[in-house]
Amino acid sequence: MPHFGPVKLFLKRTSIFPIASIVKPALRARFVTLSAAAGIIGPILFAIIVIALGYLWTGYDPLTQTISELGATNAPYMGIQALNFAILGILTIIFVIGLAIHNGLFRSTAIVVGMYGLGTLLVAFLPCDPGCSFRGSSVVQVAHGLDALISFIGLAIAPLLFWRSSRTASSWTKTSVWSLRVAIGSIPLLCAYLAITILASLPYTGLLQRIFFGLLFAWMIVIALRLFSLRGIRFPGSSGEDAHTTTVGSVHPSSSDNLGRSETSPKEPA
Repeated sequence: MPHFGPVKLFLKRTSIFPIASIVKPALRARFVTLSAAAGIIGPILFAIIVIALGYLWTGYDPLTQTISELGATNAPYMGIQALNFAILGILTIIFVIGLAIHNGLFRSTAIVVGMYGLGTLLVAFLPCDPGCSFRGSSVVQVAHGLDALISFIGLAIAPLLFWRSSRTASSWTKTSVWSLRVAIGSIPLLCAYLAITILASLPYTGLLQRIFFGLLFAWMIVIALRLFSLRGIRFPGSSGEDAHTTTVGSVHPSSSDNLGRSETSPKEPA
């Protein structure tokens, strides 16, 4: 297994989620709920629109043509697919911010998935050339290709980073194991997709791309569902508190009263 020590240290020092330490617990719980919903709705809505546009476009073959071709220059539903990319990107960014606020251990995962979300948002303004050839020569096509490459890599390694981060979180044990299995599939799938795309050795790039995204979208939805079920719980590292797990609003008033009595009551004679 590769060593992620330096990367983890860099991500920790350059964290873009200091908001967790200043947002009130009640608002934090609400935002985590909202972000979990975004993580569920985003991939499902995106997939539905992609399927619908592929069906409406006469002659479009999802087995051989990529998703980006639905939003390519001069594509019949270019504008709708661009909006679809933008919505997925925004919802993904909302999702990962909530994930990082929920538990600071997941910041590295949030950053790489957030890179995918940002890349997807940018793709809405970078339509590829007709055919979306990897060897395209236009400036926009090159920018589209680089954006997609960086985004795909970030999304492919996200389950591996999540597995490493969530192994010590008792509430995420089963999800952690499943994330490792997803990573074992997603990374080879990405390598195969890139090889086929660059070498143009097989025609089924669309099918392979959809398998890749289907696996990772399913992973995102599972993480979001688990996040929703734990939305009222704050974990170590979520905002720099101590290492105790607490539930928002779960501390009984009598506990603080008892603590106050113990501190103010006179000591009994020895």
